[in-house]
Amino acid sequence: MDTISYLRSRKAIQLKFSLQTGRSVSYIIDRANYVEDGRKFFHGNVKISNFLGCSIPGRPNLKVLSEEDLLEYPISILRSVSKAIFDLECLVESDFFNIYNLVKNKHSTTILEKIFLSVDFKDSFWSKVTKFELLELLDEYSYWVDWIVYLEFVKVEICSAKIMLEELNRPLFKQLRNFSCFVESGWDKDEKVFKSILSDIDFTKGDFLVEWLENFDKTNIHYNILSRREYNSLYSWFLLTLIYISRNYKSNVWGTAKQWKRKGYVLKENAKPAAVFHNFLSKDKINPETNEFESGFYGKKTSIVYNSEEVLSFDGMKYGDNKVAKFEKIDDRLSELCVEVLESNSAYYDIDEDVIYMPEKRFFIKENSTASYYSTLLHEVIHWTGSDIRCNRNIRNDFGSDSYALEELVAELGANFLSSRFGFRKKVSKNSIRYIISWLSGLNKEQWLDSLEEAAVLANKASNFVMYK
Repeated sequence: MDTISYLRSRKAIQLKFSLQTGRSVSYIIDRANYVEDGRKFFHGNVKISNFLGCSIPGRPNLKVLSEEDLLEYPISILRSVSKAIFDLECLVESDFFNIYNLVKNKHSTTILEKIFLSVDFKDSFWSKVTKFELLELLDEYSYWVDWIVYLEFVKVEICSAKIMLEELNRPLFKQLRNFSCFVESGWDKDEKVFKSILSDIDFTKGDFLVEWLENFDKTNIHYNILSRREYNSLYSWFLLTLIYISRNYKSNVWGTAKQWKRKGYVLKENAKPAAVFHNFLSKDKINPETNEFESGFYGKKTSIVYNSEEVLSFDGMKYGDNKVAKFEKIDDRLSELCVEVLESNSAYYDIDEDVIYMPEKRFFIKENSTASYYSTLLHEVIHWTGSDIRCNRNIRNDFGSDSYALEELVAELGANFLSSRFGFRKKVSKNSIRYIISWLSGLNKEQWLDSLEEAAVLANKASNFVMYK
């Protein structure tokens, strides 16, 4: 149910990914059916997560939008999906919130014409949509409803796709390409809150930032409770991470007050806020000579969010179903090697305990959550091979040193080698490439090729240890 073949044939899933990527259904299908040298570029068994991240010559990449991308989201896409859901509301004669509640307890593969027996679906594609597909779409659509209301784009309660469509068809929205054109900075309203947040962070300890950097790892990421999207702008990520450490949070899940209320939770009394930023570039002028949009002004919209630990009775279990699928080849091999893996807030190998620590699987919630989890785990497994009882790479190195950087290169290259050997991932991910580059940047450029070659030899040896020891 997560392959290109499935995406090509299931309209509700197409609508879901249209919402997530800001691309039209026709664009997604054209991309899925792209032909090169007389053959389809994507085999039907290709995973949708791989399809999203794959580059096609001469075409922009398709990606799930992050929280920071949303203000640049094309209003026309939301209007198109709202129209499709409004059609369903007309058929069932109920709003989409109520439809959600009517089907949520049905079997996941039951189609709508079997659930709504008295409804004449005629030739509508909705008749063959399954309960699973519908809830996937409505979960994504509900996020957009909450987001638009929270940012005060509309002044009415959105309780149906019909009302959403009416709002998006107002003259104000008709003349706008995206939501950034609608938003004012609002910084004057949020500046005091932001300064208060900063004052709450303990910068008085001289070694605070050094300590944080030394313990930094690439899995220290933050998610929105409703959208499951990552806060990935540098400023938002940096600020949330500082607050996460300063307040000793164990959770990396955040949401606005309205989003927590939407999920059925109440903030604690005197709950401490944090801030995330949506930066955007207004492109509201067209050059008559080139017929292209010219850069306008930069704006900033601030959202006040709260960590799940500032919420009453939230234990994380309702955050969403665990999306990390079990990959038995890797799990079984690590068991044979007696690799001890324990849960922690972040991913790292403790050489003194000879234990790998990993975040709980429920925190890996992106579309490629399984790949993300196991890539991170294999990175730490390569570190694990560096102990003196295995490959003996002398991995006790000071942060920032060349030897520290080299070990990180070994671990990331080795993780990619193992991913390929286990048949888990054939191509190196962009995140992995960025991570490798980040460590190379700490070395003299003349050292890059030599360092990569040395790291590759060591990574090969470590990978062989894991595969054949």
